[in-house]
Amino acid sequence: MPTGRCINTIGQAMKRTLQNLVYCICLLALTYGWSVVARRGYMTPEVGVALNWACPPEDLYYPLASGGISKGNRNYEFLVSHKYVGRHGVQISIARTKTTLTVPDNRFNFTKEITVTLEIEQEGKQLLRKSERSGRQFWGRDRQGSEFCVYKFPSEIAVRGPVLCRVVLDGDIDSLFNQSSAPIIEIRKLPDE
Repeated sequence: MPTGRCINTIGQAMKRTLQNLVYCICLLALTYGWSVVARRGYMTPEVGVALNWACPPEDLYYPLASGGISKGNRNYEFLVSHKYVGRHGVQISIARTKTTLTVPDNRFNFTKEITVTLEIEQEGKQLLRKSERSGRQFWGRDRQGSEFCVYKFPSEIAVRGPVLCRVVLDGDIDSLFNQSSAPIIEIRKLPDE
């Protein structure tokens, strides 16, 4: 039968183990909460960018807004709420097919004659206006296109709630339909440099 001293020692060891377990759980909860806050840009946006790069959330590169481009329509409006810190912008893309190039070629840029203007406003107040011609090409597994009007959240636009993004296309829009019957326009989180 254990003595009183032995029971006391076992009890203290169990108490310390339980305290350490509670400390570990609290530390994990704080770390997780801090990482969520950093990813969303509420504090230390630079750390949020690094966290998104190191272990990206599943929905990091999902479009914030998307729509099909139609002939004759040059104005598009989207209601957007930014979720993660970093680069955002407008993408115009077409589906990759057998007739499109399989390797990036700077001579092939179907958006080179297009100018995109992005205006972001909230409650009638303009927060950002950018205009860009030609864009920067990207080549994905399923889609290819160009990125336009890149801005950083929260450094260039720090609004947390929904904002109105107005996109105006100017130039040779028909060149999009020469390559694909269903070009799309998206506002999305872009890879950070």
